[in-house]
Amino acid sequence: MTNKQTTAESSVTIHGATVYLGDNLQLIPQHIDSESVDLAYLDPPFNSAQKRLCEASVNGPVREYNDNFGSVSAYLEWIRPRLTETVRVLKPGGTLFLHCDWRSSHYLRIELDRLLGYDNFVNEIVWRRHTSHNDWSQGTKHFGRNADVILFYGKGARSVWNPSFRPYPQDYVDRVYGRVEPHTGRRYALSDLSGPGGAINGNPVFTFMGITRAWRHSKSTLAELQRSGLIVQTRADGLPRKKRYLDEMPGVPIQAIWDDVPCLPPNEREHYPTQKPLLLLNRIIQSSTRPGNIVFDPFCGSGTSLVAALLLQRRAIGIDSSEQAFELCKERLEGLYPRTRCEAHPRPA
Repeated sequence: MTNKQTTAESSVTIHGATVYLGDNLQLIPQHIDSESVDLAYLDPPFNSAQKRLCEASVNGPVREYNDNFGSVSAYLEWIRPRLTETVRVLKPGGTLFLHCDWRSSHYLRIELDRLLGYDNFVNEIVWRRHTSHNDWSQGTKHFGRNADVILFYGKGARSVWNPSFRPYPQDYVDRVYGRVEPHTGRRYALSDLSGPGGAINGNPVFTFMGITRAWRHSKSTLAELQRSGLIVQTRADGLPRKKRYLDEMPGVPIQAIWDDVPCLPPNEREHYPTQKPLLLLNRIIQSSTRPGNIVFDPFCGSGTSLVAALLLQRRAIGIDSSEQAFELCKERLEGLYPRTRCEAHPRPA
């Protein structure tokens, strides 16, 4: 990613992903129709006042981007029309995720509230990208800045939502799913069959297995559950309860604090200074798209969003003004499908 504009332009299509080289403010209106993409993921410069450099290998190319805009007002002046263009190409019912940090997240949220509406703000996701920073040893006087912010918006009522889950903690499994079926070895918990709110809420009242009360299911449903071996009465006069198998439960719903996504596993490292992990983009794309949908990244950098989209059977469009980023995206996409011919579009003379 870079804030340096370039007039040179080229593009390449690899399988289901098209990558453009050039200024996204020029390329979006030229190549992307209004209301044509299902999800937009933006990881723009953070206005960190830094020039980031990283060597791909001992003799490899230096990959860099310049992230110094001079002031907040200059940064907002630069990014505002790019946000406007991105929102324009987003379908009604689509979603937008904007990756930023503590420097500008509050300013960018105001811009997105203006473009998409305050009521369409969904989440402020906090991604803990590092466990800790040791800046205090260098004389800093603040709490460790070890997290990024991802602003999550819908364009009107969102048409897709696929919740994500993480495994239950082992202590929870041991405490709640402590029972094991002898004949199957399956862990299970016991859940209440009482009708919530009792008869006053319309739950049926009858006697089942010697217990009279308001139940959450009909008598015939409870009888079927009993025949299937899913009802347990731990003592003769005890309340019948239903088995809930651990292997049928999805896990703990993902919340707005993401502390389970490592910054960048060594096996994914492409030595690009702002590269994000596949797990992060997988979660974002899976949450709000279906196979065949279009994912758009106007600051595609190392191309992780494009790779994630293809691996999830989505289509993708990426733009970056860095030639190094453009070449890296091509390498990564070609590596996914080595037998797929690339349709290249050379730069105009």
